[in-house]
Parts: sequence; C-alpha cells; structure tokens
Amino acid sequence: MNDELNYAEMLEIPVETVHINKREKRKKGEPDLKEQLIEDVNERVNAVQDDPAYAESTPIARAPEETRQERTQRRILLGEFIAACALCATIFFTNIFLPGSAVNTFLRGL
Repeated sequence: MNDELNYAEMLEIPVETVHINKREKRKKGEPDLKEQLIEDVNERVNAVQDDPAYAESTPIARAPEETRQERTQRRILLGEFIAACALCATIFFTNIFLPGSAVNTFLRGL
C-alpha cells in the first residue's frame, strides 16, 4: 500500500484513482513438439549406433554420367591428338626413308 501512495504522490494523482495491476507471468507451455520429436529421433539413432550388431553404410561417390556434348568434345579432342601424332610420325618416317624430300629439305633449312 505504501508503494501505491508514493507512486500517487509522485504523479500528483488523487489516491482514490490509483490502481496498480501486476501482470502474472505467463506460464511456460509444453515443450515444443518439434524439439521433442528431434530429441526422440536422435535418441533412437544413438541407441541403434551403440548396438554392436549395427553396420553403417556410407554412400559411394560416383562420377556423374557424361552428357552427349561432353562425349562429343572428348571425341574431337582425341581425334585432334591422333591427327597430330600421325603428322609427327609421317614427318619422322619421311626424314628417315626419303632424305631428298621437300619436308626433309625444309626441316634441314630451319
């Protein structure tokens, strides 16, 4: 009561009009259903993993399948490599077996 009077004097309000209402604290509701479900699932998983007969499988990382465009590009690159090797072999065998050829003369001039 003394607090009410002090408060009323501080605000200069007549004492009869002062009413202090304290709000009750809200009661905490039941635990969140989502949190409870997560805890239950985690407990079950941990219980299964603690079981000595439990075998865990890990997913194997597999290479993604190539698309048609990637396969085409790889074939073109392989064809270019084969053509370059064939050209080098042709020049080499020409220099060995035909010493007077135009390619051999050109390469000696370099």
